[in-house]
Amino acid sequence: MAAQLESEVDFQLHLDNFEGPFDLLLNLIGKHELDISQIALARVTDEFLKYVKQLDSRQEIESASEFLVVAATLLDMKIVSLLPQSQAVDSEDIAALEARDLLFARLLQYRAFKEISSWFSTSLELESVRVAREVRLEETYRNLRPELVWSTDLEQFSQLAQL
Repeated sequence: MAAQLESEVDFQLHLDNFEGPFDLLLNLIGKHELDISQIALARVTDEFLKYVKQLDSRQEIESASEFLVVAATLLDMKIVSLLPQSQAVDSEDIAALEARDLLFARLLQYRAFKEISSWFSTSLELESVRVAREVRLEETYRNLRPELVWSTDLEQFSQLAQL
């Protein structure tokens, strides 16, 4: 997972109106600081394809599948933003707004998954150095344990398992 996060950080974009990591582009679009209609998604896709060719096959598949979801969301958002806006509110307009909200929610969900995966990766790295201490139970406490008495036979276990 850490390798996956590192590879995503390496994906840099060099567009006419934006230069930087792909995640920053998503963040700016999500905060409405950058208009999606100003982004050339074809160039983003071309740069991503060049980037994917540098990866090994496992990383390539993971990165490509994540990118396809995000790219489809961005494309849908761009289509909605380029459609003419009319004053009359009808069911199609409401459906378009709902679709836009759904796409925005997908971007937020993508960001949340990315942040939590980073947190898990960091936590796993920190916890990997911990070792549980193996200690025998003291004799005084070992004698305090009650003796286990089996009162259930195999037939009763079988009936419980079928519930």
